[in-house]
Amino acid sequence: RIGCYFDEQKVELDAFTVYYRFDSVLLNTVSKLRLKSFADLIKGQNFYVEVHSYTDTRGPELYNKKLSKQRTGNVIAYLVSQGIEAEKIGGNYYGELNPVVDCETKRCNNDDHALNRRTVVKLKKLESIQE
Repeated sequence: RIGCYFDEQKVELDAFTVYYRFDSVLLNTVSKLRLKSFADLIKGQNFYVEVHSYTDTRGPELYNKKLSKQRTGNVIAYLVSQGIEAEKIGGNYYGELNPVVDCETKRCNNDDHALNRRTVVKLKKLESIQE
């Protein structure tokens, strides 16, 4: 079963969340397998994909924003390489915003920080065009 989170008519699929090593934008083997499974699942269907990337709170804020932008771009490029139409994918990047683990209020270890370094995919069903 795939865990889902609903957000204003969009569905976030946690089974396809991608995680990163510290200060990295590279997709590891597990990440590529997750994204390939996601692409295979929705290829040819009437969905719009949103890609959202985040960082942990270590490092300067502007650098983290740039890092999350690169992560979003890499995931989009990978999804396109797997057959998802580029015009059906959009992305955004948030740097340190929306942490899974709030390291501002809690003393975080490396595992906590790792959960914040992520890219999530959301699906939005496209309305059928009626002629």
